[in-house]
Amino acid sequence: MLPGDTVKVFHYVAARRREKRFMYKFAHSVEQRSDGVKILKLLHLDETLTGYYWQIMDGKRHLDYEIVQGSGGVKSGQDFRDRELLKDGK
Repeated sequence: MLPGDTVKVFHYVAARRREKRFMYKFAHSVEQRSDGVKILKLLHLDETLTGYYWQIMDGKRHLDYEIVQGSGGVKSGQDFRDRELLKDGK
């Protein structure tokens, strides 16, 4: 995930019908913690800065996340799936 991406995040499984429920978040910015670890700020889709959480950018594939629209790291007219993939956390 990169800033500019819209992300579908697994939230929970409903009790009645056992259906999966998802949230949609906006990848806003990357910051660096004092220990040097990069973290990605994920906002609600209304982009208010009051509701957000952090995701560590470890370069791994997270099965609970799906990029549904990506504009981070690509030129105009390119598809976000053409971005260079990070391998082994590098």
